[in-house]
Amino acid sequence: MGAETANVHIGSGPRRIAAVSADLAKRSPDWLKVASRAMERANTTDYVAWQRSRN
Repeated sequence: MGAETANVHIGSGPRRIAAVSADLAKRSPDWLKVASRAMERANTTDYVAWQRSRN
């Protein structure tokens, strides 16, 4: 999935690629793991609320 996301940016031109690279350089090495865990918690919370609403 990451490779496909990168492909989107490749077609964006040199200025956009530089901006994405600069943004990534500022992030901590574990930023993606931290963000994905936050998304996992949000999805789990939503799922539990949805399950409860069905009963």
